[in-house]
Amino acid sequence: MLRPALEKGITVYQSADALFEAVDGGSLKIDAVIITTPHISHEQIALEAFKRGLHVLCYKPAGVCSAQARRMNDTAQASGCIYGMIFNQRALAVNQKIHEIMQSGRYGSLRRLIWTVTDWYRPEKYYQSGSWLATWKGEGGGGC
Repeated sequence: MLRPALEKGITVYQSADALFEAVDGGSLKIDAVIITTPHISHEQIALEAFKRGLHVLCYKPAGVCSAQARRMNDTAQASGCIYGMIFNQRALAVNQKIHEIMQSGRYGSLRRLIWTVTDWYRPEKYYQSGSWLATWKGEGGGGC
């Protein structure tokens, strides 16, 4: 099993449940969690964090269906915790330029924009790195 390269003395939790048990037991004092797990688990981990008053920063997407995203939003709002999503592509120059054009009004009031990214290539090794990748249940479309 691969082990993360961490400083000596830093505890590694093998699951979110183990981390939350440490929080509940008082041996771990944290203010927030960053969720970078397979998509299907984002909602469950976020809801558990909000239940404990922890702020959440979640890697995209919020879940595999819109119902999960809505539950996460509603629960975050009810908890009073800060909730944010990481959209790693928003800082790319091309995306910044599109945003600038849309905000400028140069083309009037835009009603719809479709952008299809066709230059991404992921080799088979990427998909073999996790059984949840490229599946309806794991990455979306499985229905909730």
